[in-house]
Amino acid sequence: MKNNSDFIMRQVEQFTDGLKYTLSKGKAGDTEIVFEQQQSQKDRSLLDEVNVFLTKGKFREAVSTFYKLKFEMKFSTYLEIGEKLLSSLKDAPECNSKLITELERSLQRSQGEMSK
Repeated sequence: MKNNSDFIMRQVEQFTDGLKYTLSKGKAGDTEIVFEQQQSQKDRSLLDEVNVFLTKGKFREAVSTFYKLKFEMKFSTYLEIGEKLLSSLKDAPECNSKLITELERSLQRSQGEMSK
């Protein structure tokens, strides 16, 4: 059972991701090891990056960057930001409806995980 709102479980998940990255000799796609003192700086830069992608109309990149925030911040904050991102995507007529549906489903799954 995944409980992403629990600090220890997030740390274990990040450790296993780092271990997978190490064992695959750097071939893992989006795995990144982050030290705790860099946490707030990384959160802020990722949020800024999401906003920059949104303003440039690069919606896929904005969503991809948002997904990186999942284990970087409190889970309730992550979901709140996700809802705002979803709203922004729905307001953008040039955004791909498939991307909107994908993000919507991901947020619903995350909310389900949080309630477990």
